Amino acid sequence: NVLMKKKQQDFQASKTLKSLAKINNKLMLNPEEEIILLSLQLQLDDPFMSLLNELITRVPDWKAFSSFMADRGVGQMFYYKLPELEDANQIPVEAQQKLKQSYFLTLSRNMRMQNAFQEIVKHCEGSGIKIVALKGISLSEWLYKDIGLRLLSDIDLLVAPEQGEMLLQKLQEIGYTSAPTDDFIGQHREIVHYEPLVKDGIAVEVHIKLHRSIQSYHLSEKDIISRAELHSSGKYYEPQKNDHLIFIAIHLDRHFRQGAIQLSGYSDLINMSRGLTTEDWDEIESKCKEWNCVDEFFLHFMLLDYYGQVDIPSMTVQNHHHLLNRNDKQLFQEYLQGKRFFQSGVPNHLSSIKLLSTGKKIKFILNTAFPSKSFMIEKYGIGRSEK
Repeated sequence: NVLMKKKQQDFQASKTLKSLAKINNKLMLNPEEEIILLSLQLQLDDPFMSLLNELITRVPDWKAFSSFMADRGVGQMFYYKLPELEDANQIPVEAQQKLKQSYFLTLSRNMRMQNAFQEIVKHCEGSGIKIVALKGISLSEWLYKDIGLRLLSDIDLLVAPEQGEMLLQKLQEIGYTSAPTDDFIGQHREIVHYEPLVKDGIAVEVHIKLHRSIQSYHLSEKDIISRAELHSSGKYYEPQKNDHLIFIAIHLDRHFRQGAIQLSGYSDLINMSRGLTTEDWDEIESKCKEWNCVDEFFLHFMLLDYYGQVDIPSMTVQNHHHLLNRNDKQLFQEYLQGKRFFQSGVPNHLSSIKLLSTGKKIKFILNTAFPSKSFMIEKYGIGRSEK
């Protein structure tokens, strides 16, 4: 047993050194970008911590960088590591306070969202609705442990299509409301998730699909719901880990292409994949082939492997390394630098109108481009006469 443990430690050290070599070879990254990448990992081995210690002495403007990390949803992840950094005193007190503030603001908001989620699942008890918690609202507890680490923007819930309206009604019963929508567009658009319902500044998205039908891949929400595992509370479900990992990567890929990502998505991939076995990777690849999403899934792991952030079996890397190209690496680095790009709603509308008759397509487009006066009054108050 002692010999086996020693071999495992040596193997882990070897993988860590290989990852460090990859990071050191990416000379195009500046210290701030490397710090952001390392901050996304929940657990850093000693060599990584040494590297992080060295990097913090090379940041020229900690006041600006601490604000940037807070804005990009990474500040709380870096703050979590401060007690372990020997050179943390190199960071100005003002910047440390900014990072501390980002942690407690994240903690405060996430506590409100967790409380809201618990209210929802409690209200749905006995209704027969099988609620599957997606992304952050699920991961903040079992993966991140500390709910102040994983930034939550909303609550994503997946249910079977026939239970979508039932869950909407349950949410409305406890005070959630949605913004007005154009009646014709609402009746004819493809629904992946209903319009967000909001209460006290907290938004809930009820998903009945995992993506739009216009996409080339076809994740099976039916399979994911059927394989979902009951939470220890007995009140809701969570996707099977590998199913969840695939969904998060595909969701991230869509935002990667449309021009706005949250770095928390890459943090999810990094930390969920930690400890996966060769058998897990084989199972994931098999599912990706079944759902026709191999390229979309593995591209993001190839990016993370390129920057030394994940441990992936060498054969898997060899099989998918060809997915990396200069444009995607450049785009990834631009996201690290904080760039956001214009997001078009055109793909969503194309997905909705492709099955409509010619006449309905024309009406859908006209209502989208030129909303009715009644809709504008209801939603924005535009055109309402002054009393």
